[in-house]
Amino acid sequence: MLAGKSENYYANLFLILKAKCLEKLHLNFQPQTIVTDFETSVLSCIQTYMPTTKHFGCYLDYTQCIYQKIPNLSLVLPYKTNPQKPTMVRKIFAVPFLSPPPSTVTPLFRRFRSEPEVRRLLLLNPRF
Repeated sequence: MLAGKSENYYANLFLILKAKCLEKLHLNFQPQTIVTDFETSVLSCIQTYMPTTKHFGCYLDYTQCIYQKIPNLSLVLPYKTNPQKPTMVRKIFAVPFLSPPPSTVTPLFRRFRSEPEVRRLLLLNPRF
């Protein structure tokens, strides 16, 4: 655990890891993959300090983030009373496991995010 979540903390962490790997193990710290939460500061640092590393978001953090947004977006009552709402949330949970052909990803995502409840849940990450 780091003392903070700013880019400076993550940048220092990556610089220390690189230095220690070189000093103690005589290895260049350049992992092929890394799994993190969805902090934008860590994503930025990965792109800067490990540009060839493939990043994966933690599935637990992903689902917790969505569940935490349900009450924040006043979706608790619709979630409890409308049987289709939990199904919609489960569909959102399944998105990371989909592997559709690249040509279908953008149209499917546009259609999916056009649903009002999905649009509200996507406020979790305004980049979408």
